[in-house]
Amino acid sequence: MAVTKSSPVRKPIAEVRKENEELHKKIEALENGGYCYMCGKHKAKTNFYQNTDPNIKSGITGICKDCAKNIACRYDEKTGEYLGCTKESVMEALTYIDKPFLVNLWDAAYYELQDETTPAQNKRKTIWGNYIKNVSIALYNGLRWKDSDIFTGNYYAGSLDKALSSEEEEEIQRDRKERQKELAIEYKKNREDVIKLYHYDPFEYEAEEDKPIMYAQVSNMCNTSDESEDDVIKLNSIISIVKLSVQVEKNNREISRLQNEALNDRNISAIKSLTSVNKDMNNSIINLAKESKLSKGSSGTSTKGTNTWTGKVKILKEMKLREEEVNAFEVETCKGMQQVAELSDAAIIKQIGLDENDYSDMLIEQRNLITKIRKDKNLAEERMRILYRENVDLKRLLEKNAIKIDKNLESNYLFAPEKSKEVKNR
Repeated sequence: MAVTKSSPVRKPIAEVRKENEELHKKIEALENGGYCYMCGKHKAKTNFYQNTDPNIKSGITGICKDCAKNIACRYDEKTGEYLGCTKESVMEALTYIDKPFLVNLWDAAYYELQDETTPAQNKRKTIWGNYIKNVSIALYNGLRWKDSDIFTGNYYAGSLDKALSSEEEEEIQRDRKERQKELAIEYKKNREDVIKLYHYDPFEYEAEEDKPIMYAQVSNMCNTSDESEDDVIKLNSIISIVKLSVQVEKNNREISRLQNEALNDRNISAIKSLTSVNKDMNNSIINLAKESKLSKGSSGTSTKGTNTWTGKVKILKEMKLREEEVNAFEVETCKGMQQVAELSDAAIIKQIGLDENDYSDMLIEQRNLITKIRKDKNLAEERMRILYRENVDLKRLLEKNAIKIDKNLESNYLFAPEKSKEVKNR
């Protein structure tokens, strides 16, 4: 009996099309992903670190981020917990992803995790997270495991089974903590001054890491501005200027971060946008400063020559300090000035070469001058006698009423003769 062959069943066109689409998706996923030879899974490229070795065409590391973290943080499969990072475990993970071990980055990662003042958005949960974040910036592009500090020959790794920093970095951090204590005291003082000035906290809802610089800037601007405490417009302008300045600084930090990363179209567009925003903010700051007369150029007061000797003396005179008054008598009668005057007179006489007629004219002029000076002297002495008696009476009155005065004429040697006469008359 003859056996007949059954013809293959043809699939519907819709089913074939669906299978074809699924195959294309799988091929696309394979092309845009990578294979981790440690966990044996195929994952998207975003789950791998960037490989800076030019010979690796895929551009990604051989193991995925999860496997690297498991090695660095010592994942225990039995308990499902991480035992924590050590230098040895981090170095082992770095060998798999071909990244360098650098002492300064290790110290920075260690203290960044310990430092409570580190902003939350910049802090990772593990030393490995902080380290891999720092080593991935553009500054260290191209460095591989062979470029690690342990191969330089002059580096001592220390205890590898613990997460410890270098002694040098510990000294730096001790100094940093001392500075932080000083800044905390200054921050508290500036905050109290601002609240006392405004009668409320103008930065209550601002980010905690921005408040120290804000309070410091307001305190500084209020101290340097003219009568700002009595001008509500100026006070409000100062707050606006400070907030804009802090935002400009944040934008500058973001621009720096984007510049350290790969410059793709997205990053370039973000940099241009932030630069434009900063320009508008800076213009707003300048306009506010001009309108409120907070800047030196628009305050209406000239500062030229302020830091010169004459400028300093002028400031002291405006403050009406008694100590700044110059005793012209002492200056003109000091030995140094007398010697200068004698040398100057001798040089003038030698240069002009006077004859007998000149001497006669000079004697007549000197005679008239001496007569005038004698009259002025007698008048000045009489006025001084009257004023001195009044001064003595006033001092007696002050002593009688137990009113203390810090400075008086008793300390001036010029009045010693009169003082002795006064004692004799008593």
